[in-house]
Amino acid sequence: MSSGNYWGPRAPATSLTERPGAPAIEAWDGSLTYAQLNAQSDSLAEHLAQLGVGPEVFVPIIFEKSKLSIIAMLAVVRVGGVIVPMDSSQPLSRLHTMANDIKAAIAVTSARNHGKMPQNVKEVVLNDSLLAQLATNRAGRATASSTAVNPDNALYDMFTSGSILKAQRCSG
Repeated sequence: MSSGNYWGPRAPATSLTERPGAPAIEAWDGSLTYAQLNAQSDSLAEHLAQLGVGPEVFVPIIFEKSKLSIIAMLAVVRVGGVIVPMDSSQPLSRLHTMANDIKAAIAVTSARNHGKMPQNVKEVVLNDSLLAQLATNRAGRATASSTAVNPDNALYDMFTSGSILKAQRCSG
């Protein structure tokens, strides 16, 4: 893949600035323009980086379908982390096994899914209040840097639904 075709973590910021006022997300829990999506995901990305998320760090994402799930995924990608979507309807034992398999240290969850990770995994509960706090904390500062990210970094890791056996993984 040539570097000119690489759609890396910083590329969305370039795309998002082309139409900042256009609708980016329309969901049951709210709407965001591209500018809002860019700002909120960047604030969360900076927070996740401070917590240790970076290239090749696996981050479980446990959400219902919502605007917040998109913000969480984009934030993880921006710092080079590996998105690991997890189905909250799975039994806790299965979620714990998956988190342990990927050696998760940090997960991003909705309030409804808080507490579904093993005790050794720090859960960042993403909600509008946290996003507002993060925005206030970084007001006036430059965009977070992700220079350590490269095209060879994994983007996602997914578990198959499987059966009663251990879930299988695929990465990309």
